[in-house]
Amino acid sequence: MSITTTQQLGWAKEATPGTDPIDAVDADYWKFGVLTNRFDNKHPIETHNWVAEYHGDHRNPNQLSLVSVDGRYDVSFYPVNLLPFYMVLATGATHAVASNIHTIDLSEPGTSLETYTIRSESTGGTASEFHSLTNCKAHGLNLSFNRLKFYDFLSATLVFTGVQNTTPTLNETHTTGTKYPTTDGTMTGTEVKLPYRWDTNAVLTWDYGGDNVAYGNQLLNFSTQLINYMNIEGVDGQPEAEYLTEGAYEMRFGFQLLQGTNSSIYDDFLARTDPPDEHILFKLYADATYYFQIEYMDVGVFQVEKNYAKFQGTDRTYPVYNCQGIAKDIQITGRDGLDPDAAQNKYYGESIE
Repeated sequence: MSITTTQQLGWAKEATPGTDPIDAVDADYWKFGVLTNRFDNKHPIETHNWVAEYHGDHRNPNQLSLVSVDGRYDVSFYPVNLLPFYMVLATGATHAVASNIHTIDLSEPGTSLETYTIRSESTGGTASEFHSLTNCKAHGLNLSFNRLKFYDFLSATLVFTGVQNTTPTLNETHTTGTKYPTTDGTMTGTEVKLPYRWDTNAVLTWDYGGDNVAYGNQLLNFSTQLINYMNIEGVDGQPEAEYLTEGAYEMRFGFQLLQGTNSSIYDDFLARTDPPDEHILFKLYADATYYFQIEYMDVGVFQVEKNYAKFQGTDRTYPVYNCQGIAKDIQITGRDGLDPDAAQNKYYGESIE
């Protein structure tokens, strides 16, 4: 039995789609963020998608057909920069930097997201393992935090689909090791590694640009899902994935607030006074300098529910509002320290116009 004592997990942006850029022991090899549990972050996997076919009045399948073969990976971590947003939205958006502030403004889905190689190393046991998934595109991002469980850090799960689960170009230990993205874009630069979390500076603004009701200090938990429904395509009817093309985007959100003296969020929902042009602003900080914010524009709110919540480990209940909805458009803005031109080109690429 092989016992693993160390796992390295990271990514690199591909200059040529499908070509593994982690080809030397000191090649660029970047961390996603602070891993929430290193041993939950498995190796990239290859997925075979089978479909059962029935003919006539058969109750058992007449046959099983292999319809697609692709690679999958999902990784959970505490984000320390805006790169997860960029990976999911980049070419479906306009990305620009001004005064060291990044803006990702979702407009129309683009033709091709950036592609990445995801590499996993397991070393220290009786047998080391090296896995790479090339030609990956990010198609889902889930973000959440929950103060009811004293879980103030923002956690993220980033979901990738790739074309090839291959033997890595570098089939040995990457001796330099993974690094957090740095201010100058080099493996020897200053790492930026402060995770975002709820504190008293957190912002949640209801009807941003209208009533501008601030609920930041009443915010108990928050979650959002950014999804790109990509298409997986083969060639000449072959099941192996050859192309990943962008599909429709969906942006959902949910949050829970302590009920306070201002009931605008509940009153507006019942009166139907603002939809469908309601805007919601959400903002978290890593420190006094680094932050990100999401502006949800033209939102449709599914429900605003009056309910009760209880903090973990206590018996006292508190009146809350539960809110869930979907946005037509979003804009991500923030500063993450990856500001110089060298770092921007390394991680974010050129501004997309």
